[in-house]
Amino acid sequence: MKLKAGDFDILESGTVIGYKSEPIVFELDDVGQTLTIRFKFERDEEKKEARIEPKILSPSSLDMFFYNFDDHPLGIGNSEAFKLGTFRGRALYLNYRLYTLAKAAEKLIHYTWYLGEVVGQ
Repeated sequence: MKLKAGDFDILESGTVIGYKSEPIVFELDDVGQTLTIRFKFERDEEKKEARIEPKILSPSSLDMFFYNFDDHPLGIGNSEAFKLGTFRGRALYLNYRLYTLAKAAEKLIHYTWYLGEVVGQ
């Protein structure tokens, strides 16, 4: 089966429940290379709003720090897909919805990875 959303091909979509407060690691495989994206969850007592801060570790590794995503029983997520880079010669995008209950360490995440426009041609 092949899924599309408008002009985007859906690379992968699913749901994961994190284990305690451990990072959730996505490994997107391509011929000869793996793109690794880690979701890490942190609390920031000084800046209390929920926010995401990406940190590029290498051309094939990205950490996404989710700060203060610890009490959202109705869910929180992005309203437009994040453009994260390129994969298989196309723009890579992410949409997510994240749910937590009463500051529980475990997170429920619905995610969709999209392949967009061709890059570099």
